[in-house]
Amino acid sequence: MNEATLTIMIDLAATGWDGDDLGLRWTMACSNDVIQGVYNPIPEPGTLLLFGAGLLGLAGYGRRRTR
Repeated sequence: MNEATLTIMIDLAATGWDGDDLGLRWTMACSNDVIQGVYNPIPEPGTLLLFGAGLLGLAGYGRRRTR
């Protein structure tokens, strides 16, 4: 069996990611390819505030539509 090496270079300068934050895995099997990255999670209070604003907007739209 002859083994070969594939080298892929990715420029991460525009993404703001560090080289240690990104992981790539590739296999010859189907659907086992993975690209992983580290992200900054959204704080819960901000998420709940955005969700609440969306619900209020939907309620206001529904009330205006029924008039």
